[in-house]
Amino acid sequence: WYGNVLNKIRNIISDDIRIYPNPTQDRVTVDFNRNISDLSISLYDMLGKSIYYQDQFYNLTSKEIILDNLKGGSYLIIMNVDGVIYHHQIIIQD
Repeated sequence: WYGNVLNKIRNIISDDIRIYPNPTQDRVTVDFNRNISDLSISLYDMLGKSIYYQDQFYNLTSKEIILDNLKGGSYLIIMNVDGVIYHHQIIIQD
């Protein structure tokens, strides 16, 4: 499942988007280096189960995501940022 998805999206490896802290215990902040006009965010566990989804964010430069209900482990965040899809691994510590 992940192989098909990851072939179509970009890993966050630039200064355009910053996700911190990582690892985290209960929340992450996503910062953008410009004003984002359209954003949707999805979070998946390593089995591909959707854990979190939120969309219809407009005109923002930062978004905090509360993760305090998740168990420790690795998760995949996928974001559609103005039509460009990015992914990044997030580690949650117990």
